[in-house]
Amino acid sequence: MEGWDTMEIHPTFRSGSYLKSSGYQIIYTIPHISINTKKNLKFSFHAEIPAYRDYNGIQPGNKMAISARVTFPIIIQ
Repeated sequence: MEGWDTMEIHPTFRSGSYLKSSGYQIIYTIPHISINTKKNLKFSFHAEIPAYRDYNGIQPGNKMAISARVTFPIIIQ
């Protein structure tokens, strides 16, 4: 069609113009392990592993995140 330009859709809009390398879609796989002890201590471990990544333009990307947590009850009398 004459007179029409290609339109690109970008999620970030600042100062009247779109930023070319902004926005992304990521689907994570998150395995989780939780261990409870007899003394009410709880150890939790999980990892965020990207299964699918789609970035608009060139951007730094997430690789993987790992976290660990220890919880225990505090009894206040």
